[in-house]
Amino acid sequence: MNTRSAGKRHVPGGVMAGALWIAAGAGWTSHVPPAAPSDPVAAPDFGGAICGEKMSTRAGRVPLLTILWDPHRPEHPAPPAAELDEKLYGSGPSVASWLSENSGGRFTIERAMPLAWRDADFKEDRYWGADPGDTDGNGFVTGHVEKWAEAVRKADENLDFAAFDTDHDGTLQPTELAVLVIIPQMGTFGTMRQPAGREVPAWEPLTVDGVVIPYVTEAYVGSPVNLGVLCHELAHLMLGAPDMYFSSAWTYAPGDLSIMDRSYTTTHLDPYEKLKLGWLTTTVVGGPGEFDLRDVERHNEALVLYDRARGPGEYFIVENRLRGTSFDAGAGAAGPGLAADGVAIWHVVEDPAIYGALTVPGVDPGDWGRRAVRLLRANGGNQWDDAGAVWNTPGVVRVGGSASLPWIDGTPSVFGIELLSGAGETVRIRVSVRTDVAPASQKQGASSTSLPSNTP
Repeated sequence: MNTRSAGKRHVPGGVMAGALWIAAGAGWTSHVPPAAPSDPVAAPDFGGAICGEKMSTRAGRVPLLTILWDPHRPEHPAPPAAELDEKLYGSGPSVASWLSENSGGRFTIERAMPLAWRDADFKEDRYWGADPGDTDGNGFVTGHVEKWAEAVRKADENLDFAAFDTDHDGTLQPTELAVLVIIPQMGTFGTMRQPAGREVPAWEPLTVDGVVIPYVTEAYVGSPVNLGVLCHELAHLMLGAPDMYFSSAWTYAPGDLSIMDRSYTTTHLDPYEKLKLGWLTTTVVGGPGEFDLRDVERHNEALVLYDRARGPGEYFIVENRLRGTSFDAGAGAAGPGLAADGVAIWHVVEDPAIYGALTVPGVDPGDWGRRAVRLLRANGGNQWDDAGAVWNTPGVVRVGGSASLPWIDGTPSVFGIELLSGAGETVRIRVSVRTDVAPASQKQGASSTSLPSNTP
């Protein structure tokens, strides 16, 4: 089962062009040129670092090294390597096409080395156990840590890791080469960890070909192979995406509206993560108006509701979710999709001093993924009813009985939303603002500089 080529192989990835300004289209307000840095009323770059960097732009093609490692557990047969290759890199439902669709064609992966199963050196009990005294003197006391080192060293027989260290700093970041270890298992699980070259008597980093491997993702892919776990775990590794699921009830949980919550689906990332990755084109709205909002799955568009008086530490994102033929519709046996089409409204709290002080059961104060990104659910906060989480019929949006979207302190914001049409490829949305002076709306391209605001 262990197939190896005679020589080392490497296929360093190319880089696509960076983000471009996108001209205004039908239903959008006119495009406005970037503001001068000295403009005191310029809208912030919501795709940039506000109150500290949480995620950053991803563009181009990143090489992914996939190591198929089999400990030959009889109850967990290995799927064919060709099937896994298709799930990762194929033109059908795959990690590559999921990333391309989420990013609007801005980002994807490429194969660093052909896939082939490699046999584990020992029986399974060695890797799912511990050797606290390092009785065999191999430098490992934890079976899982030994497993990751062994898998990477087996791949090193056929791959020149140093060829991917494009910045020549001696550390192979996942943006240069991402390392994925796939293990056969009937059930699905995944994790991202820091590997080690040895644990005792002193911890050492895992180093191959003179470069350090700082992170490894492992995936137990299930049977049939689950696409969602691969997308979710590689989003951690390659995008810096946080976990967004909860161990207890939470009114603002994303549910199926973000794969970083429901990790075994094939649904899209939430719009906040796309915004920070440079994958979303936004219209910044500070005044009243009507907008034709196209589906985010095909057009990567959203509205950002920004109150300059409140500041950039808190704002709202409005997106139109439409399953259609996208990954939000699911991928059959490889993973389910969304339960309904409609408008999703997200409340974002960028300021760690604010979201860190919230009462969120079982969540660390610094966990911005679970604290800072809050889905305002149409069903009033039932996290298990994702079909009722989106607004999909004409009418005024009410949250907690109020026609004003709420700030984090419970006070009403200046913004109200009314759907003028039902769910579909384009949804007509009216934004109302409780103010006597209405600023204009401006359009921002992915990872753009800030744009001027007419707010006095």
